[in-house]
Amino acid sequence: MRKIKDVLRLKLTAGLSHRQIAAALGMSKAAVTKYLGLAAAARLDWAAVQEADETALERRLLVAPERPRDHVQPDYGRLHQELHRKGMTLMLLWEEHRADYADRHTYGYTQFCENYRRFAKHLKRSMRQVHRAGEKLFIDYAGPTIALTDGARAHIFVAALGASSYTYACATPSETMADWLGSTARTLAFIGGVPQLIVPDNPKAMIADATRVAVSVFACQMALSTLTTSSVSTTATGNAPTVGDTYAAKVLSHWEVCFAFFQPWRCACT
Repeated sequence: MRKIKDVLRLKLTAGLSHRQIAAALGMSKAAVTKYLGLAAAARLDWAAVQEADETALERRLLVAPERPRDHVQPDYGRLHQELHRKGMTLMLLWEEHRADYADRHTYGYTQFCENYRRFAKHLKRSMRQVHRAGEKLFIDYAGPTIALTDGARAHIFVAALGASSYTYACATPSETMADWLGSTARTLAFIGGVPQLIVPDNPKAMIADATRVAVSVFACQMALSTLTTSSVSTTATGNAPTVGDTYAAKVLSHWEVCFAFFQPWRCACT
């Protein structure tokens, strides 16, 4: 217990010195000096002290009053979007914010940056892609291979439309160019239409080495030209695998593993 009221009583009513008060209450002289200095700054007399209890005195003398938060709060969401613009910096955004609220209290540059970084830490990282209906079909071989009853392994081809994630899957004996093109043809027959673009995820069968690139690309374009569609690799465009294709492959992988665990597949790959 701090004994603030006892210190003030001995000083204001008995007139004891700081040393005498410290000895009488069993506390340091520095603490006595501190309490008496705070009381003098608050202009407390014995009448005011006598009516207050120890908790009220402690709150009045020792707890600093909370300053009102009257700073204009920036729109941190808008700041985060503005920083994606070329050449935009936090310094420019801070100067713009101060100019917009020149007649009100605003944060200094250091506090402005700290508040923004604290906001940015809580943002959920995600990559958003917009897909138009009928625009892209994403194709890939995904998941582990499946054991067949004759000892061979089946490779699972997966295709998904970007906008709807409408998915088609089939099994092939390997992942050659013929398997890719044949599975793509069966996919188009299944969905009953042709998208503007077919996007494979850098298939090795198409670009196994530098000498086969031109021949492989030519073969794919010749096969697709009759369908009035085109093919573009995600690696060539610098895009990451899409949400639709990744989700479709993940779901199919779960189903195929569970199914294969209970019942081996019969050889039906042709």
